[in-house]
Amino acid sequence: MVGYSDTVTIMYKLGQSVGAEKRTVAVNMWYSFLLAVSFLVFSSGALKQHKHPQQVTSPILGGVNARIQKFPYQVSLATFEEDEKILLALFQGVQTTSHMCGGSIISADWVLTAAHCVYMYDPSDLLVRVGTSVRDEGGHVHEVSDIIMHPNYDYVTSDCDIALLKVSLATFEEDEKILLALFQGVQTTSHMCGGSIISADWVLTAAHCVYMYDPSDLLVRVGTSVRDEGGHVHEVSDIIMHPNYDYVTSDCDIALLKVSEPLIFSDKVKPVKLNKKKFLLGRSAVVLGWGHTKEDGEMAHTLQKVQVPLLPRFECEWLYAPNVITANMFCAGIVGQDSCQGDSGGPIVSHGHQIGVVSWGTGCGRIGFPGVYTNVGKLRHWILQTSGV
Repeated sequence: MVGYSDTVTIMYKLGQSVGAEKRTVAVNMWYSFLLAVSFLVFSSGALKQHKHPQQVTSPILGGVNARIQKFPYQVSLATFEEDEKILLALFQGVQTTSHMCGGSIISADWVLTAAHCVYMYDPSDLLVRVGTSVRDEGGHVHEVSDIIMHPNYDYVTSDCDIALLKVSLATFEEDEKILLALFQGVQTTSHMCGGSIISADWVLTAAHCVYMYDPSDLLVRVGTSVRDEGGHVHEVSDIIMHPNYDYVTSDCDIALLKVSEPLIFSDKVKPVKLNKKKFLLGRSAVVLGWGHTKEDGEMAHTLQKVQVPLLPRFECEWLYAPNVITANMFCAGIVGQDSCQGDSGGPIVSHGHQIGVVSWGTGCGRIGFPGVYTNVGKLRHWILQTSGV
C-alpha cells in the first residue's frame, strides 16, 4: 500500500541473558522513529465549520442506522492518523522475547531503527516481530542477520542516531505489511469524510476533505455499513478539485477521487445517479454518514441516515446572509436533524438522485443554522467533463 509506514517491534532473543556490559536506557529518554500523516483542520471563521471533526474523522444528527445494501454508493474516505508517539520500552535481563524498541520496515530485507537501541548488541541478540498490534504477542518473529549503525553516530550527543537491521530471511509478505500499516499502533486508517460512488473509477466528495492532500495519503472504503471495518479498501490514484473551489467561502466545495483499480459492483457497491437539473428535487432529502450523532459527540459506528427538509433559498440566505450562501449552495435540516462533523463529503439524496454534497454549517442541528450543501446540479457539467460520468 502506498503512503504508509510499516512498523516493527525489536526484542531480545528467547533465552538471551543480557550482560552487564549492555547499557540501560531510561524509557523516558528516547522516542521511536515514526511517520504519520496528520489531518489539519483550518477554520474560516466562527460562523463556518466544515462537517469533518477537528481530528481526522466526522455521524448524522437525529438519524437511524442504515444498511449499505440500501445505499451502496456510500463510501468512507480515510487517511493515516497518528495513534502513539512513544513506543520505546527497554527491558534488560529477561529470559523471554520482550519488546525493546520500535522500528519501521523499509524493504523486504531491512528495518530502520535508532542506533542507541542496538548499540553494543550482536545480531544474534535481537529479534524483529511484525504483523501484530499486541506487544510481545502474535504476528511473525524474524531473526536479525546484520546491524549497521550510522558511521557518525555519537553515543554522547545522540547525533546520527539511526541504524539499519537486516533480517535473516526476506519473508515480509504484502499482507503482513498491510497489517503493520493498519494495526501496529503507530498508524491506522481512520474515517475522515464521506463520499459517493458515481462510477467504477470515480468517487465524489467535498473539496475541503482532500484539500492539500496527495492521492497516496488517502484510502476509500466501500461496501460496508460499519465505520473503519469490513468492505474493501482502495487506494486513490488522483484527486481533482473543482477549479473554482474557494477554501475561505466554501464555494464549489466538490472534488473527484479516482480509485487506482475499478470498483467491482455488487449489492453493496453501486453508483448513485446524479441530479442533472440545477434546481432541487422534492421537498426533503436523506443525508448519509458516519459523523457525530450530536455536536461534540461520538462518531457513529454504523452508517446513519436522516431525512431533512430542503429550505427555500430566501430562507437559507436570510439565516446565513446572502453574501455567505453562494449560487452553488443550498440549505437543509431542522433542529435535531442535521449532518454533523464527520459527514463532510457524503451525499444528500432525493428521489434516488444525489442532489448535494455535505459541506459546512454552524454547529449541528442548532436553531436557525441548517446544514449547507454543495449543489451537484449546478456543478454537473464539470463532473461530466472531468470524469465522463
